[in-house]
Amino acid sequence: MKTVVAGLLGLFVLTACGTEDGSTATDPAGAPSSPSSPGDAMPTTVPPPEGEVVGLGTVLDTGAPTGPELCLGPVAESFPPQCGGLPLAGWDWEQVPDTFEQSGTTRWGSYAVTGTYDGTTVTVTVPPVTAALYDSAAPVDDPFLTRCEEPAGGWDVVDSDRVSFEDQDAVISAAVQLPGYAGSFVDQSGFGGEPDASRTIVNVLVTEDVAGAEQALREVWGGALCVAAAERTEQELIGVQDGLADLPGLLGSGTELDGVSVDVVWDDGSLQAWADATYGEGLVRVNSALREVG
Repeated sequence: MKTVVAGLLGLFVLTACGTEDGSTATDPAGAPSSPSSPGDAMPTTVPPPEGEVVGLGTVLDTGAPTGPELCLGPVAESFPPQCGGLPLAGWDWEQVPDTFEQSGTTRWGSYAVTGTYDGTTVTVTVPPVTAALYDSAAPVDDPFLTRCEEPAGGWDVVDSDRVSFEDQDAVISAAVQLPGYAGSFVDQSGFGGEPDASRTIVNVLVTEDVAGAEQALREVWGGALCVAAAERTEQELIGVQDGLADLPGLLGSGTELDGVSVDVVWDDGSLQAWADATYGEGLVRVNSALREVG
């Protein structure tokens, strides 16, 4: 899984990269990982919202003349923290007493900020809410759940000599080498209790020869195992991710199971529509950090 994080105003910028010679990344079979039938050109701007929006992030005020900022992307875990964000107009620390930290002239805290956004600046319109008290949105489906049906006898250990955490690392390493490797993860949701390698289901996705992949992995791992089919290899997903590096307002991106997730400052739906037209509906999920109120 590849994750890319981009600082909003140039701080902590990591960009996706292709091959050493600058060509498009390919899967092991040599097929291009970029879309074969792209849609229109990538949008370079997104119209700002007409009404109020809300964003959950870190408000950082260094005491500089530039004023406070709303950081919707990555924050450096220094003391005080560092980040680059959207300028905040109308921010008043007196509206949030006893909810922020301070070091010297720098103050910061995590808040849900509601206001208007003109494409550059967020202007606060209502008192902010601390992040701990904010109910952000409807729950998102967890993609990292076992895809195989539970066996009739349950998820049993087939070889107790090969169910340590070292064996778990070994089976994941072996999975990466499989033809058509598409991703892997471990799932303990069906067991509960304290973390224990013998009480986890190792999940591996491949685009070809599921049975052969399972047989190969059984030589390494003796615990619960689910090998399932996927539509795209991990390398193909990374190629798609690399093609999103110039999206306006990019905050970060990462590959998921059979998909790519990308975070941006604001999307009125046009970035998602472009991604659907370019890569196929459902492959790329665009997440807008600022969301319309109501």
